[in-house]
Amino acid sequence: MSILSILENYMITESLGIVYHATDLESAVNIVRTGCFYMSNSDRLPGDISTERELSNNKKYYFSTMRSSSPFLFLRGQHIAEDNIVTFELDYDYLRRKFKSYAVNYGYEDMDDWSEDMESEERFVSDTVKKICDIENFVNVIHIYTSDDYDEEYYIDFGKMIEQSNMKVLFYITTQSYVVRKKGMTLDEYTSYVNEE
Repeated sequence: MSILSILENYMITESLGIVYHATDLESAVNIVRTGCFYMSNSDRLPGDISTERELSNNKKYYFSTMRSSSPFLFLRGQHIAEDNIVTFELDYDYLRRKFKSYAVNYGYEDMDDWSEDMESEERFVSDTVKKICDIENFVNVIHIYTSDDYDEEYYIDFGKMIEQSNMKVLFYITTQSYVVRKKGMTLDEYTSYVNEE
């Protein structure tokens, strides 16, 4: 069963004390390596200026997070495939003390299973800040779905980088465990699992 299929049948709702940022593996490695999330520029695409500016409350820069731990909307609407997905679990209160944030409503009225007024995103905005650094202060856990597209040693090395940056990491070897956040393995557990294969 694909991640998308599982997500369509399992929507996780969470307290807004936590928000999530999902991305591909290579981008996640760059985030951890630099210690920064780079905010998006709402003016970056001419055709999107009015829309993105409106969604960002007329602020130039924004950082998109999900209000649910389900990466459903990220998978549905963006470039990433169903493999190599990393979700950063973030401290909403920490970010909210530094930035104004707004719930963004994408609607998705064409989906039978989703409410037309569903708020899927919590967007942090700024006129001046282009990146959010010191991520170890607000990243609670980094969830990694592993696949055959990358060598297992690559995941282990990434896990070591995360732990050396004073952050927690959990690995998931099945799509279902990744989606529902069950049976996540620590770096030591994942390393032992790989060595036993």
